[in-house]
Amino acid sequence: MIALPAEPPAPIHVPGGSWWPLITALGLPIMAIGALSQLIPVVLAGAAVVIVGIYRWAYEPFEM
Repeated sequence: MIALPAEPPAPIHVPGGSWWPLITALGLPIMAIGALSQLIPVVLAGAAVVIVGIYRWAYEPFEM
């Protein structure tokens, strides 16, 4: 049996919540619906939502 330390070594930082992963995920079904219905403008709109969501998610300020 492994002995556990009496106290954790350091506090664990968990980043705050963000809406950008959800917005990015919502762009994928928009693209799929556009592709299945063969509507290129809908596919491009979904791709724009995905690209903007990924960009904003990646450059979101990191706070400690």
